[in-house]
Amino acid sequence: MVLEVLPAWVAGGLFAAPLAAIMSTVDSMLLIVSGSIVRDLYVNYVKPDIGHDAQNRLSSAVTLGAGVVVLLLSFRPPDLLEYLVLFAIGGLEAAIMWPLLLGLYWKRGNAAGAGLSSVVGLATYVVTGQLFETPFGMDPVVVSLAAGLAAYLAGVALGPPPGRDAIVKFWGTNREVRRVLQPAPGRG
Repeated sequence: MVLEVLPAWVAGGLFAAPLAAIMSTVDSMLLIVSGSIVRDLYVNYVKPDIGHDAQNRLSSAVTLGAGVVVLLLSFRPPDLLEYLVLFAIGGLEAAIMWPLLLGLYWKRGNAAGAGLSSVVGLATYVVTGQLFETPFGMDPVVVSLAAGLAAYLAGVALGPPPGRDAIVKFWGTNREVRRVLQPAPGRG
C-alpha cells in the first residue's frame, strides 16, 4: 500500500526507518553477547591477565562469529518467530522488573529480595505460560509479576537490610542512613 499511495522517495524513507531500528537493535545485541562472553566469562574465569589489545581482537572475533551464526540461522527461521521473541521479552520482564524498579527506588530493597524475585518471577512465567491456564485469560506475565513482587517483599523481610555503604552511596547522608536502618516498631 505504501508503494502505491506514496511517492517512491517517501516510501523509501518509511521502509528505511524500521530497517534502521532493526539494525540498531541487532548490533547492540551482538555487542552485548560479545562483551558478556569475553569480559564476563573469558577474562574473569579463563585468562584474567589478558592484554587490552588481545581482548579487543577476541571481542571482534566473537562478534564476527556470533554474527555469522545469527546470519546462518536466519536462512531458516523457526515458525512463529514472533512468539519466541514475545516469550523472551515476557521472561525478561518477569525476572527483572521488580529488582530493577524496587532496587532503584526503595531504600530497603536488598539482594535477597532481588534474587528471590528474579527466580520466582521467571519460574512462574515459564510454568504458567506452558502448563496452566491463567485466570480470566490473563497473560502469564501478569501472574508472574504478582508472584515476583510477593517474592521480593518476602526476600526483603527475610534477608539482611542493605549495608550502610550501599545506602550512603545511593541515598545520601549518615542521618538518613540511621533513620532507614532503624528497626521497625515491634521488630526488635
